[in-house]
Formats: sequence, C-alpha cells, structure tokens
Amino acid sequence: MKIFLALLALSATLSAQDFRATLSGQITDQSHAAIPGANIKVTNLNNNAIKEAKSNSGGFYTLPYLDPGDYLIEITSSGFQTLKRDSLTLRVADKLNMPFELTVGQMSQEVTVTSQQEILDT
Repeated sequence: MKIFLALLALSATLSAQDFRATLSGQITDQSHAAIPGANIKVTNLNNNAIKEAKSNSGGFYTLPYLDPGDYLIEITSSGFQTLKRDSLTLRVADKLNMPFELTVGQMSQEVTVTSQQEILDT
C-alpha cells in the first residue's frame, strides 16, 4: 500500500511538469499606452501550426502550450502597422516575456522586429 501511494504521489508530480513553452507580454503604442484587442498570431515554422490570442484591456496577452520549435509572430490592431517577428526559437518549458510596441499607421504597413526576448525565471 505504501508503494502504491508513493507511486501515485510521484505520478502527480511528474504530470505537473510541462515541456511546452509559454509566450506572454504587453502590446503598447509608442507612448507606452496599452493596446487592448490586438491580435497575436504565432506560426510554428516546423509544422505550420497556428495559435492566436487577443490582448486584454491592459494590453497583456498569453500564449501557453506552445511546442518547442521556431516561430513567426504577427501582431495586428486596427489603426496600427502590422508587426512581424520571425526566427523566434522556443525551447522546452521556456517562459518568455515579449512586449511589443506598435506604430500608428495603416494596417497594410509592416514592421519586422529582429530581436527582443526575456526569459522569465520559474
């Protein structure tokens, strides 16, 4: 009975570990004001899987359960230039804080960001 309980406790602990990554941050404009309702789309370049989220009223977004791999990020919001960030590599259990700043402009305009990431301590 003690062995069974020990195995049960161990399996509960192991199932809490997740290999997938989480991407989060805040979407703001050039004056650092939050942009609510911005669309954040990430595309896994290894398998073309797409996940999407919208920023909340404070401009914050979270994209959990992303498989490790290389990603393209695209952020759109009405009245702002589209922002693309390519070549983002997520590793096992990464928790990245990636804030983005959008520039006022037409939606047909596009800005590409080359590097901007911060690994959060877990």
